[in-house]
Amino acid sequence: MGSDATTLPPLTREQRDLLLRRNAEELALLLAAANRRDVAGLRHHRDLARAVEQEYWARLPRPIIAVCPFDQEPLARMFDPFGFDGLWWRPDVLPPDEPACPHFCLVRGAVNFQGSQPWGGDFKARVGPEVPFVIPEILQLPTMKAVMGQLGMQNGCVAYPIAYFALVKPDPERLAPGWARARYTWPGGWNYDIKVWDFDLLPWLRQDKLRWCLPGSGNSVLAKDAPESCPYLNLAGERQQIEVKGQLVMKTGVPDGVPY
Repeated sequence: MGSDATTLPPLTREQRDLLLRRNAEELALLLAAANRRDVAGLRHHRDLARAVEQEYWARLPRPIIAVCPFDQEPLARMFDPFGFDGLWWRPDVLPPDEPACPHFCLVRGAVNFQGSQPWGGDFKARVGPEVPFVIPEILQLPTMKAVMGQLGMQNGCVAYPIAYFALVKPDPERLAPGWARARYTWPGGWNYDIKVWDFDLLPWLRQDKLRWCLPGSGNSVLAKDAPESCPYLNLAGERQQIEVKGQLVMKTGVPDGVPY
């Protein structure tokens, strides 16, 4: 996957939409072949659907979303900026990202709709709240820091990735699902997204547990300004998990730390 990502051009909106349509068509044909017990047809359409998905992942944009606060290494991650119907937004997939710096732990995120009507696919895309937040249980771990950035989306929304880094990486079971994922798995276990959120960012900024990327830097430079000047403080927007399916926008509250 790594070599494909560096040799194939990034997707345009039109190319991405075509791949999604082709993928849906092949999956429908695969299901039809399975229903009529057509083994050869099932394998054929399964392979075509996989090829389309592989091209989607290989050509998906990989913007810089943060900078490691320990070694200043830019963090580039796959991201679908075109709409919430893309495979990246499915809660049951794990994007095949390339390795990051040794301090990287996970990415969470928020999406502000900017007053527009968001549209999704045939699944519930867990886009997050509309304003940035932190997970205290994770941010309080030894040497852990979080870094906020900003990404414009082609559907008119603004995304806010929040990446977590640690000099001493914690045991994986102490972390949480990544952005848009419903569950978090590690060798020997799994959990839902249940850790409590905190939208009051200023205390974390003052403790130097939270940093932000300088606006206009492409998320490649950490700001050194006073915490009170952070542009992500007190933003307007919903402070709860939002899921988008088709034209439905569902507000599902915030995690309370209680297992399902």
